Amino acid sequence: MTETRIVLVADDSFVRGGIGAILGSEPTFRIVGEAGTLREACALGARLAPSLFVIDIGSLKDNIVETVKELSASGRSGPIPVVLLLGADTAQLDLDVLRLGGCAIIRRRTAAAELVAAVRMVAAGYLPIERALAERLALTLPQLDTHAQAGAQLTKREREVFLLIARGMSNAEIAAALTVASSTVKSHVQDIFRKLGLRDRVQAVIYAYESTMALSGSVG
Repeated sequence: MTETRIVLVADDSFVRGGIGAILGSEPTFRIVGEAGTLREACALGARLAPSLFVIDIGSLKDNIVETVKELSASGRSGPIPVVLLLGADTAQLDLDVLRLGGCAIIRRRTAAAELVAAVRMVAAGYLPIERALAERLALTLPQLDTHAQAGAQLTKREREVFLLIARGMSNAEIAAALTVASSTVKSHVQDIFRKLGLRDRVQAVIYAYESTMALSGSVG
C-alpha cells in the first residue's frame, strides 16, 4: 500500500499529540513531522515532501486563508494538500478557504473515524466536503433563478442532481432521493461537471454559492 506522509501543524502540543494518536494508528499513515508555527510547518513541507498537512489552526486563526496558501505552496514539487480542522465559523470563511483548492475542511467535533476517512480521501486526490458545511453554505443562497446562465446549461434532471451534489450528497444518496440507478446519477454528474467546468464536489458547492443556482427548495 502507498504510504501517506503527514505533517501535523498545531500550536498546542497536546492537540498535536491527540491528532497524531488518531492518525498514527492507521497502518498506511505515517506522521513524518510536527510543527507548532507556520514557519516551522513550511520548512518541514520543503524538507520532508509530505503527502499532506493536517492543521488545527489554533493561534493562526486570524489569517487562515494566508496560512493555507503558504503551507500548500511550501512543497518543492507542487502544491501540498491541506486538511484543515476548524470550529464553527462563517460560511464566507469556509468559501474563501475552499476557493483556494487543495484544502478540505473538517470540524473539530468530527469523530476520529471520519477524520481518518477524510485524510484518506485527500491523500487519494479527492476533496471531501461535509454535508453540514454544504448545507450551511446553502442557507446563504438566494432562491433558484431558472433563467440564470449557469442553470440554463443544464437539463431539468441535471439541475436536480446539481442541487443535491451541492448539498453534500453522495451518488448513492442522490440515486435514492431521485429513485434512479447510481449509474444514471454518475452519468449526470459527469455531464454537469463537464458543462460547468467543475473538477469536483467542492467546486460544485463554490459554484452554487457564487451563482444564483440556489440549494433551497424541493427537488423532484
